[in-house]
Amino acid sequence: MDIIITIPYKEKDIFEKVIKKAKQYQIKYFRFNISKISKNSEYCSLVKSVKTLRTYINDATIIFDLPYPQQRPRLYMEDFCYKRVKGEYICYENNIQESGNRVNIQDCRMYFTHNYDYISGDGNGILQAIDVKKESVTFICMNDFIQYSGKAITSDVLIKDIDTGGIDKYVTLIKENNPNQIWFSFVEDIGVIKSFLSKVQGLYDIYLKIETEKGINNLEQLLEYNIIVARGDLGISIEAYKMKDVQNYLVKKSKEYGKRVIIGTDILLSMFSQRIPTRAEMIDLCNIMEMNVDGIMLNAGSVMSIYFEDIINNIKKCQNYYENN
Repeated sequence: MDIIITIPYKEKDIFEKVIKKAKQYQIKYFRFNISKISKNSEYCSLVKSVKTLRTYINDATIIFDLPYPQQRPRLYMEDFCYKRVKGEYICYENNIQESGNRVNIQDCRMYFTHNYDYISGDGNGILQAIDVKKESVTFICMNDFIQYSGKAITSDVLIKDIDTGGIDKYVTLIKENNPNQIWFSFVEDIGVIKSFLSKVQGLYDIYLKIETEKGINNLEQLLEYNIIVARGDLGISIEAYKMKDVQNYLVKKSKEYGKRVIIGTDILLSMFSQRIPTRAEMIDLCNIMEMNVDGIMLNAGSVMSIYFEDIINNIKKCQNYYENN
């Protein structure tokens, strides 16, 4: 089973530490979350990090996780994360700038409704929209939580890059950097993916992230390619109590079709801030091992944790146990 780690390419010091640890633990799969790029300086950091990684780890597998063909609205901040406090007000603007709070949409009124509650990230925070204008939206925090820059917010309306001309920038990105794998987000229609691939014209391993109920319903056509059970957004798109059955179904069908399957999001999540994982997290990890998936993906929060080595050790211990028993 492959361990895929999300590379914090914006944080130079942390990036250097992470790739050293990755080499030590023989990790070869590296995900670059393209949705986090919101300005030119971040693109330059991405390109430099890809080159450094390939030089330092010769057999590195470079993965570009594209926010295409669809994505949710995303909130960008100057720093990687903030501790939000209940009752705190935050205003996001849709103008392009090098710092401050930004949102990746042109008209906030299309995606946000006054006095409506939205889930931040993968479910850790609730934000209520209290002032919605074309050029900005102001939220009030409904609970204490840690907010990460570039995380999605659960608007019912998905942004379709195919409608905004966004495809060209991703095609250029792929051609200039030549990743080994391409991941696609919120995939519901195989035709959009084939159209994109006809433009890049390269040999890439393709993975489709299943993140909506429509994606589940169209699974058989999507299994022309490998899939990712993207539990963060999927767990928001459907009722949480259905997640276990849906996860099992996606893994089972992918194996029936002879396709690879990766599970991502919330794997040993508490170890971002503590050394010992919860029992529920270890049971979840054991269930994943029992399903014999092809890989698990760790997000940037886990990779940047001071307990990153403990996270990897727990995964490897669990993996070794199930392989030998």
